[in-house]
Amino acid sequence: MYKFINRSFKLWAYTVSHSFLILRSPLKFPDQEGYNEANNFNIDIEFSAVAYLDIPHTLHGIEILELTRNIPIKLAHYKTQLGYKIFELRSENKNCYIVA
Repeated sequence: MYKFINRSFKLWAYTVSHSFLILRSPLKFPDQEGYNEANNFNIDIEFSAVAYLDIPHTLHGIEILELTRNIPIKLAHYKTQLGYKIFELRSENKNCYIVA
């Protein structure tokens, strides 16, 4: 599990033809509200071979878990396909999913 409690992430880039996704928590500059040492750099989370994507444009304070059991029924068929991993992203008491 990965936690980024005090960062906001945006769906930064998605390329259908290459099945590639980037979620980015952009850095803040010293003159921006909320600036501190913990957010003076970008954080990029990259997913390749994206087969399923169900996330909002912006996520505030996320936890990322790789699901190996208790997989939602709508995603169960991905479990049997070679190489896919199912990720649950928790943000603001909501769950969303990426299969990559």
